[in-house]
Amino acid sequence: MPYRSNLSAALAKVEKAKAAGSEAMVTGAGEESDDLVPVNTGRLKRSKRITKHDDGSSSITYGSDGTGVDYAAVVHNKPGVNYQHGQWQFLRQPLMNKKERLSDTVAAVRKVLK
Repeated sequence: MPYRSNLSAALAKVEKAKAAGSEAMVTGAGEESDDLVPVNTGRLKRSKRITKHDDGSSSITYGSDGTGVDYAAVVHNKPGVNYQHGQWQFLRQPLMNKKERLSDTVAAVRKVLK
């Protein structure tokens, strides 16, 4: 009986899972950031874009090209402003929350696979 390696199939599954995890993390962070992004006119909030890349990763941006919002980074990185709605670091905080949860998930999976 010939031996067949399933390594390529296993690696393909890992890449698919990695892409799904990246997309889920970014989408979840984007949903959380919707509640934190400062709103005056609503343009900044509407400028959010989630992008899936060819390498399987995903990214989230506010004020990207074509949105007409060129102040997203300033608003995101300016502490001490008392917004009526929202806060500074409206994207960083949700991403850090998701990163912590992802680390817990990876640790649990590793424990199961041992």
